[in-house]
Amino acid sequence: MHDRWRVREYDPGVSSKSRFRREAVSGASWWRDGRKWAWLGRLIDRKADRYRETVVDPDTGKVIHHVDEPLSEHRRG
Repeated sequence: MHDRWRVREYDPGVSSKSRFRREAVSGASWWRDGRKWAWLGRLIDRKADRYRETVVDPDTGKVIHHVDEPLSEHRRG
């Protein structure tokens, strides 16, 4: 069994998918290239215009993927 948690801070004055000001995700995520579970940490902060994401191999502690950039410049893919 693998677990992951997500916390969101909502802006009650906005109605859309961008309603949340901040979202934090932490926990297990399937790493396709490595064909195993890895640890994911992600922060999306609309208020501070920040996107941070780190994926770590739990067996070796090696950082597989890391992004830290303005959210306005982030492109998913």
